[in-house]
Amino acid sequence: ELPVNIANNAVAISLAINGSVTNFEARPGDILAISVRAKNNSDSPIKNAVVKLKLDAPTLKKLALVDWAQIADPLDGTIIGEQVSEAMRRGTITWTKKEFKALAELKPNSDATIDLRLPLRTGQNYDLSALTTATISAEAKLTYTDKAGASQSLTAAPLQITVNSDLNFEARNERRQTPTGPEQYSFQWVLTNSFHALKNITITAAVFGNTSFTGASSTIGTVDFNPKDKTIVWRIDTLPVSIDVANFPFSITLDSVTPSQTALVSKVHITAEDTSTGRKIDFLSEETPLASASSTPNP
Repeated sequence: ELPVNIANNAVAISLAINGSVTNFEARPGDILAISVRAKNNSDSPIKNAVVKLKLDAPTLKKLALVDWAQIADPLDGTIIGEQVSEAMRRGTITWTKKEFKALAELKPNSDATIDLRLPLRTGQNYDLSALTTATISAEAKLTYTDKAGASQSLTAAPLQITVNSDLNFEARNERRQTPTGPEQYSFQWVLTNSFHALKNITITAAVFGNTSFTGASSTIGTVDFNPKDKTIVWRIDTLPVSIDVANFPFSITLDSVTPSQTALVSKVHITAEDTSTGRKIDFLSEETPLASASSTPNP
């Protein structure tokens, strides 16, 4: 038998980003929903609390991947930027009782929560491929005055955010207007990517209803269609950053219409491996409606 001691801090600070209190993954263009919570579990008030949030992010020409100019902070904390290395830039935001009155005094068994939103930049007007690292580090710190008048400080468990490549998928489709005969649909699956090279890319979807499939050659990779389960599989072994767009065109003929049928193609499942971070990218597109309007993209 081993004795176990459980210690509860009288005062605590916690940091959560996108609902996670542990390391997680993101992509360019994502919004970081950040929540910092200071809690007083002691039997006496704490005063003059100060909360600091620090983010170290990849940088390019002193512009961090975290877009501080687009911050949504209702409390309007004070932001300071610092270039800590050629590859990393630090942003620190501080809240005092001036910005958040609750920090003037936290009574016993009370807490104060600060919520803000910070977006990550996209490849638009920002060269993601030039970044040499893909990790964002986040840390929150609380300082306060205790009942004896002494200054105390503590730090929340830090978080690391691994930023994977900005792989995006779009299913473009157009219904061909034919006066007679079965309905025909032209499709084009489009992959875009500009951050990291990718490998083992697989795009799969199922075709619904009494249909016929006609595929064309993709710009990269191989395509298989299983007529039994009507599954389309587009495989790409490697996709370097130098190839920022890949296309696969095909056609579907609706030989007969089932009244209950509402979708023509299932949600498209996209998986890939980021060669820089070593992480797997996995997401779904929307279904393709049966009677889509001409030239209407279905991202």
